[in-house]
Amino acid sequence: MRGNIQVLETGNQRMVSLDLQSKLLQDNIIMIADEIDTESVTDYQTQLFYLMSKLQSGDIITLYINSPGGSVLDGLGLYDTIQLIKQKGIIIRTVNVGSACSMASIILMSGSEGYRESTANSSVLIHEVSAWWMGKTPDLLDQAEEIKRLQTVLDGIISKHSDSKLIELCKRKDLWLNAEDALKYHIIDKIL
Repeated sequence: MRGNIQVLETGNQRMVSLDLQSKLLQDNIIMIADEIDTESVTDYQTQLFYLMSKLQSGDIITLYINSPGGSVLDGLGLYDTIQLIKQKGIIIRTVNVGSACSMASIILMSGSEGYRESTANSSVLIHEVSAWWMGKTPDLLDQAEEIKRLQTVLDGIISKHSDSKLIELCKRKDLWLNAEDALKYHIIDKIL
């Protein structure tokens, strides 16, 4: 999160200054607004594991998403963390508040069923795994196999959390969806 915005809280005749991210964390809220990469995912996982340690089954963690997406491997780590927390009975509410692109769309659809939401003017982008690598032929062939493996994993996640028709729709080109389309394809459960 850019900047270091401070929030002043008063109570019991004292004033405390908190950075905004810490204040949101107190309310079980995490903002996913950066590119999904090793650094950002480590921050999100740390926050999620902290909340998991203090919450009980039936409690809700809200993930507000406005992200361009990013690394599939790092994003899968975040996806797996969300699944672990859901197994503890904690509800993961995902809310698209701008755009959930690429790997961020996978995070959006991975929320707890009935708790996946979008604002009216938000967008979702889904596409196949892409990469730009250079190297020797054997290395490129190995990398192509890894891309195929990752695409199979993502196809399974899409089938599990939304309409499997999306897999074919995004094979030819990037698939942009508005909030109504995201609802139609079961990426979200409700438009706010």
